[in-house]
Amino acid sequence: MKILVIAGHPADMFDHCGGTLYKHIQKGDSVTAVALTQGLRVHDEVIYDLFRFHIDDYSQEEINKIIAEREAVKYKEAIDAAALFGITDIRFLNYDDEILTLNVDMVSKVAKVIREVQPDLVITHWPHQHDTFSNHHAVTGQIALTAVTASRSVNFEDRQ
Repeated sequence: MKILVIAGHPADMFDHCGGTLYKHIQKGDSVTAVALTQGLRVHDEVIYDLFRFHIDDYSQEEINKIIAEREAVKYKEAIDAAALFGITDIRFLNYDDEILTLNVDMVSKVAKVIREVQPDLVITHWPHQHDTFSNHHAVTGQIALTAVTASRSVNFEDRQ
């Protein structure tokens, strides 16, 4: 089987379904993992510690540099974790995780991945988790489900 995991943050790919992915990989199934956001505002203690109460101590240039450095760290952590599972196809859509909303741009990008991968199974977050309007995981589930439907339609910019 081809499995596509659509996660809100890089860590979610493994925190939320790692055991399931591992079992499928052991059976010979292939996995493509996609993270919608960098996960910096939610899952990065360095960003939290530096900026939560002291953001005024940094220039915008310094903030941008730290964000870029932490993004690289987060992505490397996810790639390294994926390698432990045997996952080699891992993708990052690079959205900021300040506010995640169901929007055309994200749905289109995820639909493009779906058309390319042509998965037999899509694993994502429950679209009604907690407060469905502001919960990153619920919104990711909504984006993924909308993208599954959109992937079956004609997209004039996507030759898949």
